[in-house]
Amino acid sequence: MSGPFDSLVERYEAWYEDHPDIFNQEIALLRTYWPTSGLRLELGSGTGRFGASLGVEIGCEPSAPMNARAVERLPAVVRGVGEALPFHGEAFDAVLAVGVLAFLEDIEAVLGEVRRVLVDRGHLLLGFIDSRSPLGRRYAGELTDDPFYRAARFHSAAELEELVRRGGFETPFFAQTLLGPPERPLALPGCVQGSGRGGFSCLVARKAPC
Repeated sequence: MSGPFDSLVERYEAWYEDHPDIFNQEIALLRTYWPTSGLRLELGSGTGRFGASLGVEIGCEPSAPMNARAVERLPAVVRGVGEALPFHGEAFDAVLAVGVLAFLEDIEAVLGEVRRVLVDRGHLLLGFIDSRSPLGRRYAGELTDDPFYRAARFHSAAELEELVRRGGFETPFFAQTLLGPPERPLALPGCVQGSGRGGFSCLVARKAPC
């Protein structure tokens, strides 16, 4: 899952430095639904930007260069993959994953691992680009040569809902932000419920009781 991220850490970091308003709007959406207590894990934690902003205690990331940056931001970082998380069962109260599912080969296996490490009724929060949104459609058509996104497969909210329900989670809830057109995503500020419209969406679900 590390892919191009091993060699493009500086470019990854530079994008966020150059687009702070977009990043802050994404954080604002995620913070609305992210629990403020308990032991919280970020899956695919990258350089730790999202996790640090949301108070994550532990990051898990397969890319060693990404982890080298994340240790400067997160209390603890481990190297590992979502298909085989290096944690005991029912170890976490919440799991965060932002932009990760588009790069996974076996989402069902990863969701199974997430369910395993979550306590009953634990929170799952996914940040993603909806393939049915204007931005998702634009990315699919224009970024085939982009070093980050050429290997990505974006999913619709409906696809993710089906995956998480099959994976042992309760019916999810969706919200979205970056509501303006793809070339000016901040033209319409704020966050709204639902999916398919915003440039950045989140899925909120709880682990169904065993």
